[in-house]
Amino acid sequence: MMKSRYKHLVVSGCSFTTNEHVPDRSDWNWPNILAKDTNMIIHNLATAGAGNTHIANSIIVYLEKTQLPPEDVLVIAMWSGTGRIDFTVSTEIDPRKKYTWNYLYAPSCRLHQGGNWWNTTNPIGVDKILTDYSKFQDEYTLGLQTWLAMTNLASYLNSKNICHFFTSFLHYASNEIYFDAVHVDIDNTLAKMGLKIDRSRWLNLASADYFGDWCVKRGLLTPDGFHPGLDGPQRWPREILIPLLIELNVLYNEQSDGCN
Repeated sequence: MMKSRYKHLVVSGCSFTTNEHVPDRSDWNWPNILAKDTNMIIHNLATAGAGNTHIANSIIVYLEKTQLPPEDVLVIAMWSGTGRIDFTVSTEIDPRKKYTWNYLYAPSCRLHQGGNWWNTTNPIGVDKILTDYSKFQDEYTLGLQTWLAMTNLASYLNSKNICHFFTSFLHYASNEIYFDAVHVDIDNTLAKMGLKIDRSRWLNLASADYFGDWCVKRGLLTPDGFHPGLDGPQRWPREILIPLLIELNVLYNEQSDGCN
């Protein structure tokens, strides 16, 4: 079995990182396969429909609450669509249980994902607020929210000296992601604001090797034509991710220096 220098694997993302599409919650998703093949303990904070704000916040909150030893932790964030909007709301005011993350945030707080805000019919309550709020968003506000999420998470992990890598569910520059309501040309949009994504901790993947793109190229999708099916989430970590982590000295057969 391949070895990892890190005992704990902490990940977050959207439906591409969960196993929520599989009824028996089997070892279907790429984080479970990576952890299983390398004998790491998996901590999967991803949820379907989540945006980049949740991805960043979930990792920060979880690490603060659990106080896992930094030297034992490997974090991988698989960023989602740049057009998604996340809210944290009070369960005392909006008591519905859908997408409840009480164990992660606080007893009276839950995550309300905006991954489908553009596709909501007759919205009420928080859904209506979310839909109304989205009318005041454009590529600049959405791009800024994504940049802040990525920058805040990277700054937090660097401050804690936690080994981490970033990627995205699809290669941003080569996809018009209509399923996420608004496709933001993230690099050009941020450049117009004098900002740019720091990709120094991003996995060095060819555009065709990003998880979603890799599955598309091989026809490994569910009938919806968008999400990876059963084979892709098992093959991608073994054929793409694990070899890359070996090159980075995160995984090894013999002792190495670990995260560079």
